[in-house]
Amino acid sequence: MLDLCAKEAADLDFTFNAKKSVVVRIGPRYNYACVPLTLNGAALSCVDKCKYLGIVLTSSRYFKCSPGSELVSVQLMLSICLPLLMYMYSVEALQPNKTTINMFNHLIDRAIYKILMC
Repeated sequence: MLDLCAKEAADLDFTFNAKKSVVVRIGPRYNYACVPLTLNGAALSCVDKCKYLGIVLTSSRYFKCSPGSELVSVQLMLSICLPLLMYMYSVEALQPNKTTINMFNHLIDRAIYKILMC
């Protein structure tokens, strides 16, 4: 399956770097050994943790991030999502009222809650 994806990517002039790619198992059988996976003929290493875009992904029964990754996620949310929300809030067609302010507060609270429950 990985080689099929690599072939399709090659048709689009993309390449995968097997030296920078790893396998992190997530699911009920995360702690069992799996068959060796290869990408373009190179074996991929199985790891317990890997860092992707500043967030550490951990091998476990359920998808989760390692402690400390939450801060990066909150910073991304505040630096990207919050400015977009504030822009939408400032659009003249959207008149600020108590309901709108409560909606934005709830939206931000839910986003932070979901990030911290990672």
